[in-house]
This record gives sequence, C-alpha cells and structure tokens, in this order.
Amino acid sequence: LQECDFCIDLNVKMARAHMIPEGKIKDLSSWQESDEFSAFEQQLLAYCDIIFHREVVPLSLKAELSSKLGEKGVVDLTGLIVFQLMSTHFNNAFEIKQIN
Repeated sequence: LQECDFCIDLNVKMARAHMIPEGKIKDLSSWQESDEFSAFEQQLLAYCDIIFHREVVPLSLKAELSSKLGEKGVVDLTGLIVFQLMSTHFNNAFEIKQIN
C-alpha cells in the first residue's frame, strides 16, 4: 500500500503497539490473497488501494463503507489515507528511509 520505507517502519511499530496480529502485519502487502483479513477489512484495504492509485472509487464500495462507517467515518478514513499518501510523497522527496 505504501512505497515509503520510513512510513512502513512507523506504521508497523504502531500496529504492534496496538496489538494488531502479526499475521495481518505480515500479509498486508498481499491482503487480496490472505485469509488474515475479514471481508470488511478487505473492503477497507481495497478503498485504500484505490485512493493510493488515484483511481475512482466505485459507488458500490462508497455505499457499502458508508453503511458500515457512516458518512463521517468515510470522510475521516479518506482523510487519514490521504495524509498517509502525502507523508509518503514528502518522505520520498527527502529520501527519508528509516526511523532512527
């Protein structure tokens, strides 16, 4: 999902601190083929992928997420995804590679 070593390191540390199962962390880059993620988590990851690749989010996915998260939840999720994307571009521009 991300092309930023620093961002990946930071988010893996945060995931572990929040007790995300190691299997999910390990399988994140292959989430489409993994049994670690629920159907809802796969929808969330698909949404992230679509935004990261600057594609148009299908209305059916927006509607499904809105029914589960509410409109505000989708807006909050989208803001977080876009913030991560901006961070990726920023860190890559300055060649920030790892957490010290």
